[in-house]
Amino acid sequence: MRSWWRGQRLGRSLRRALRERTALRARPWEEDLLHWAKDGSLHGRLVPPTHGRLRARLPLRRRLSTTSDGWCPAWSDEVQRQYLPDQEA
Repeated sequence: MRSWWRGQRLGRSLRRALRERTALRARPWEEDLLHWAKDGSLHGRLVPPTHGRLRARLPLRRRLSTTSDGWCPAWSDEVQRQYLPDQEA
């Protein structure tokens, strides 16, 4: 898989963004944690842990619920509903 990405000549930042988004989609429970999305809106309903089992397992620099550029699945779905035409029509 890694050689395929290199063969496509994707930029390092684009590869990182795709990797972060894929990893975030694999952790849907994080969407319930409060976080600021890319557009500045607040998503989620639970306060993120500051300590405990969940926080202890995470790398020190990893963000919860968003990628490094602020992308989150809920924001993505919201933008798609707003700007893409309805498939049923």
